[in-house]
Amino acid sequence: MAKLKKSSEGWFVLELIIKFMRFIYLAWGGILLVMLILFGRPHLEVASFVVHTPLVYLFTSLWGNGILLGLGVLLCTAALIELWELISLVLISVSRGSRR
Repeated sequence: MAKLKKSSEGWFVLELIIKFMRFIYLAWGGILLVMLILFGRPHLEVASFVVHTPLVYLFTSLWGNGILLGLGVLLCTAALIELWELISLVLISVSRGSRR
């Protein structure tokens, strides 16, 4: 069985799959977190019964909602950057293939 070289087709497909999966989980997590905050659904009161720490109380306050909203927007932005890299990788591969 032949070993795959760095420039072979197998590595390219594997890299595409990995980048696409990263895009999916970043976009899903960001959209989920933003929607939970905007509709007022993150219920951390259950955690406050188990653990009485200031960190739990921080995330149940308005400041915590702002932090979680910022984290969701950051995840969505990271998903867009990952999508940009994925499209760039495909376009570079297509342009190299057309030169051959």
